[in-house]
Amino acid sequence: MPHEQSGRESPENPAEQIAQADDWISLKAILESLGGLQGETKFYTANELRDLVTLARVGEKQVRSIPDIAGLRAKVEQLIAKDKESK
Repeated sequence: MPHEQSGRESPENPAEQIAQADDWISLKAILESLGGLQGETKFYTANELRDLVTLARVGEKQVRSIPDIAGLRAKVEQLIAKDKESK
């Protein structure tokens, strides 16, 4: 059996990395580490994605403004719901 390395190594698949985010800070860190994501017709930089996520989080943009790439939109919806539950 191959020995898995512990902790520090993150999966290469962006969807797997995004799925691991359990709060806003970790999601933003993952987006930074990815450097951005390729959409159907456009490459979204980490800064663009971070800004869209922040605007959706505070209610200035709708969640559907976030590209549905690698589970990002679903993760943002999940974190918004988590925020609402904790209030």
